[in-house]
Amino acid sequence: MPGPRRRPRHRLVARLGKTWRIDVNDVYRLLEQLEKRGLAISRNQPVQDRRQRTQLVYHPTWATSEALTLWMETELPHEPVRLGWQAKLSVARPQDAPRLLRALQAHERECLALATSLAQTRARGSTWEAVCLDCSSEAVLVQLHAEIEWAANTRRRIKAANAQPGIPSRADLSTSPTTTSACR
Repeated sequence: MPGPRRRPRHRLVARLGKTWRIDVNDVYRLLEQLEKRGLAISRNQPVQDRRQRTQLVYHPTWATSEALTLWMETELPHEPVRLGWQAKLSVARPQDAPRLLRALQAHERECLALATSLAQTRARGSTWEAVCLDCSSEAVLVQLHAEIEWAANTRRRIKAANAQPGIPSRADLSTSPTTTSACR
């Protein structure tokens, strides 16, 4: 954890890879929260260059190890999957098919690029840190492959549904007096 305040994002990206979306402001807010809770302490330390200047460096406190142990024992909440896509697909109209197909293809390409980049940079090793980082990378890689497969399948299904003019939309079903829905 010790390190200068001005480079945490670069250190995290170097350690975790390009698949992590890290907002620098979030990192700073987290460091400040940790300091307020007594889990980190910051000190101005001299920079190793020709000029006489200092940088803010964060260090763990005596309470950090116990807090980390407690955090490791807590269960993490299950995050919703594809929330944005679920929202779009739940209100999509037939005329939205071309836009959905383009967006899904772009999503698939982005996931593929991230998966390729991550697969090329995975650091395998036998140290504890290397094993943990590789397990984290593997989890992200599996999720990316699932996203790629889901996007490709969804594109195929939208293309197939769009090619069949007889499939009614929700709007068609809601205006038809004789149609009943099995899903309520």
